[in-house]
Amino acid sequence: MDVRMPGIGGLEGVRRMRQSGSRAAIIAVSASGLVESENAAREAGADAFVRKPYREGELLAVIGERLGVRFVYSSPGREPTGRDIHEAGARSTLSQRLRSLPPALIEELREAAIEGRAKRLESLADQVGQHSEEVSDVIRALTRDFEYDSLVSALRSSTRDDA
Repeated sequence: MDVRMPGIGGLEGVRRMRQSGSRAAIIAVSASGLVESENAAREAGADAFVRKPYREGELLAVIGERLGVRFVYSSPGREPTGRDIHEAGARSTLSQRLRSLPPALIEELREAAIEGRAKRLESLADQVGQHSEEVSDVIRALTRDFEYDSLVSALRSSTRDDA
């Protein structure tokens, strides 16, 4: 969140988000070199503060720290590895296994994965376990590794194939 956004301003935006109950990780960004800017951002509810100009890696490090994730970087245009091919096959297999789940449960999983709601996905994985412990374990692993895109892809494939 840029501290000096036009309109309501970044700090007011952060305050409103927190007042509405948002638990999103908020990183305030500002070109101001004043310590007061950082203090004001944190008082408004920001979780972290980054000064401009910043390097992409610096911002990503702060985001990763706040979210408890690590980023995996790859070279553009690289050839697919055996692992890439294996993972693509695993997604295909997962999408086939997901077809055995009730459509309403598949939709709940899809929404939670799109929104990145880890705790909701864990709860839904419990429900999936009533149908397939193996699929439940895969959903938990994808959630733990923040592989929401892979899960969404498999969920879409499982419903697309039926259409």
